[in-house]
Amino acid sequence: MSVAEALARAFAQLSDPAFRRVLWRGVGVAFCAYVGILAAVYAGFQYAPVPEGWIGTTILAFGGLAAFALITVLFPVLITACMGLFLDEVATAVERRHYPGLPPGREPPLPVQLVGAVKFLALSLTLNALALPLYIAGLFFYPLKLFVFYTLNGYLLGREFFDQVAQRYVAPTERRELRRAMRLQRIMAGLAIAVLFSIPVLNLAVPLIATATMVHLILGPVADRVGGSAAVEER
Repeated sequence: MSVAEALARAFAQLSDPAFRRVLWRGVGVAFCAYVGILAAVYAGFQYAPVPEGWIGTTILAFGGLAAFALITVLFPVLITACMGLFLDEVATAVERRHYPGLPPGREPPLPVQLVGAVKFLALSLTLNALALPLYIAGLFFYPLKLFVFYTLNGYLLGREFFDQVAQRYVAPTERRELRRAMRLQRIMAGLAIAVLFSIPVLNLAVPLIATATMVHLILGPVADRVGGSAAVEER
């Protein structure tokens, strides 16, 4: 199955009640986390010891600019990490509608999901922090910011959503081989996901679209081989 076909099927299922439930819960958690980060950054600037005069003003100005750039580009990471706790419901809904002839996936235990979310958040924070000088430069040369944002976050998001879904169907010892076999599809899907995250309002639903897309990319070929790919009509 192509990435375009998987994306189209994911978009077509956005009206599913299971998708809507996950969307509202995930957005609520992400909003609270976002407000908390902003409050922490503001408090840090209020109490940060800086020299007086133009040096202190310059430090605060550049610090504020860097914080704004980092918080902006980390939005996809934040909402993905927050919704990650609920995305198995999305995968189950896709299985039920499109792949009723295949065995359902195994939902990972909550501790495994939490560890995965923390790892993803830590890796994303680290890589985006390392790329911060490029993001700041991108405020003055926008094409650079777009290139760094889509390349870096396309890689991160493609890997994260693929791993989240793959762990439902593949043992840990086989997951690396599957990731390698589907490298091109994973990268292309990751880039598409990163682009969708840059579209206001739609970006709130992107974790659902990304999860459904990865389910189709992994299960589609399996269903075709066993003859269980007859999609259920829209209800």
